[in-house]
Amino acid sequence: MKKHLHIPLLLLMLASCSEDKSVFPTLTQDVCIGWRIDSAITANPAQFNVLERSKYAAIYSYTEEILQQLLESDGVRNAEAFSWQIRVINDKSVISAFVAPGGYFYLYTGILMALDNEAQLAGLLAHQLAHIDCRHITKMLLRHYDLSTFESIAAGLEQAELDSIIHGLVNGSSTLKYSCSNEHEADSKAMEYLFDTGYDPYELINMYRKLLTCSVVAQFFAIHPWDDGRIENLEAAWKNLGARHGENYTERYLDFKKSLP
Repeated sequence: MKKHLHIPLLLLMLASCSEDKSVFPTLTQDVCIGWRIDSAITANPAQFNVLERSKYAAIYSYTEEILQQLLESDGVRNAEAFSWQIRVINDKSVISAFVAPGGYFYLYTGILMALDNEAQLAGLLAHQLAHIDCRHITKMLLRHYDLSTFESIAAGLEQAELDSIIHGLVNGSSTLKYSCSNEHEADSKAMEYLFDTGYDPYELINMYRKLLTCSVVAQFFAIHPWDDGRIENLEAAWKNLGARHGENYTERYLDFKKSLP
């Protein structure tokens, strides 16, 4: 991956979270609060059965290679600032994905099984990446918490609030639910990222069409609200960027799905 923080550096960043007095959270504070969220998720296997990296190295290598290609897009503003991590949660009954500030992705095996090809997975990751890079979650949190409380959460001093944030990220809530504007911006950015790769950008549109046909996607669309104009807007963005196609890697993706537990 492009960016992994070494533990000593991450500890220094965590220490700085309570010291920064900016009027808006810094990128470092995004990483700090993301790390707090990630630590709580990985410490709760009863709710989040995260696949062990050592046991499922091939799964992580596959997904992280796709993310790496997206991070190389010139459209990603914070590629070097964040600690990019993917967690795969083993639950095929859940067709969903969510992210945390600072570069943390959570993919349920249910959504990985639902997609048809690697380009669709690239589209999913691109959309989630855009939410992180645009700092949508940070902005949502600041509509609910003042900066002092945000800093306390990032510093690990507000466990109850942290638990509430995680619940909102996973299930959607009045506090943590992307607006339609957030979704359109993430779609537009995702299309831009995909055009900088060899993947077929149109598969982002097909990914949504596929998810809309699934019977158990309420959790995904509770987090990512849908409106009827999104397909039309995405097709317009695709045409404006050059209306090109690319690789889908369907067979390779089918082999990947066979590796999922």
